[in-house]
Amino acid sequence: MAQSQIIIAASEQPLPEFPFMEIPRTLKFGFFGNVDSFRETTALVGIEVDYAKLWSEDDIFVNGLMSFDFDSSRTVNNPRPRSLILVDYRHHFNAQWNFFIDFFNSTNQSLFAARNNDEDLTIISELFVGSGLNLWRGDSRGEFLDFQLGLGPSYKYDFIDFEQRRNQIDPALAIILSGRGFSIGKAKLNQSLVI
Repeated sequence: MAQSQIIIAASEQPLPEFPFMEIPRTLKFGFFGNVDSFRETTALVGIEVDYAKLWSEDDIFVNGLMSFDFDSSRTVNNPRPRSLILVDYRHHFNAQWNFFIDFFNSTNQSLFAARNNDEDLTIISELFVGSGLNLWRGDSRGEFLDFQLGLGPSYKYDFIDFEQRRNQIDPALAIILSGRGFSIGKAKLNQSLVI
């Protein structure tokens, strides 16, 4: 009887705010594709990945979309790669402050390119290291919104109209609003806004 009362009392205690409880990893895959062939052949095949692992003081989140776009009518770049990858690693000093490493890669994404037709190639890769402040935490540890300030190299490559326009690495200061499961009404958003 006394032992069950101890267990009940322990279960009613609030969970410690820090260090956090470890959460098992989650891994989700999505595959997509289509092929159309009549006079010419076009195809788009790809994979989406969402991975998360949360330890007591560390966590890592990976979101990726990688695909190949094939078009037999192109004069160059018949197979054309596309990617949008974001990796966010955080080491927590306490419930509010963390050290982060963010990696971002975009290949042939119209959203980040000044010009992006079939013959062009655009690549942006960035690696930032810095400090983050937690602004919001949801019902679980995997739901958060962080303000991050970091430094790192930014690599940009542009091959536009059959001419290499840019191939350089520059130092960069990044102001980042990074989050997962951030609620706006009934919608939950995963976002990474970078200046």
